[in-house]
Amino acid sequence: MRSFIVMAMFVASLTHAAMNDYTETRYLQLDTDDTEVLSIDAGAGSMDIKGVAGASAISVKAVIEISDTNVDEAMKIIERNMTLSLEQKGTVAHLKAWFEHGFLNFGSDDGRIDIEVKVPQGIAVIIDDGSGSIKISDVEEDLIITGDGSGGLTYSDIRGTVQEDT
Repeated sequence: MRSFIVMAMFVASLTHAAMNDYTETRYLQLDTDDTEVLSIDAGAGSMDIKGVAGASAISVKAVIEISDTNVDEAMKIIERNMTLSLEQKGTVAHLKAWFEHGFLNFGSDDGRIDIEVKVPQGIAVIIDDGSGSIKISDVEEDLIITGDGSGGLTYSDIRGTVQEDT
């Protein structure tokens, strides 16, 4: 009986170990020679945006987390449901960071992307956020925040106009 209990505990711990949260970090960068605006469209996850004097590129650190999954399943979810990109269109840089969810959130894979963004000072920032905390500092130009689904919002040292349409 003892050996059965020990074996059951061992199997349970292996099952739990195989189904922990999956975490991966990715980096994006975009030169900002002609950039006037950074537009951020983000889903679930926290956001930390900081203006950086003297910088010549937008840099993004994205920490991707998927709850209760193994590596193989996480890779399938990322390939199938994640959007993570930083692209220039005209004078606007577009950062997209979200997971696509099923109809009415059925089929949701509990993915989130926490992003840290460093922006050259002199670039305006527009944020459309799904959920998660937002922290913004040292932005010299205008700041517009729309669609903040949930989570805290703090900003400091914004020298342009701040507009919140949440």
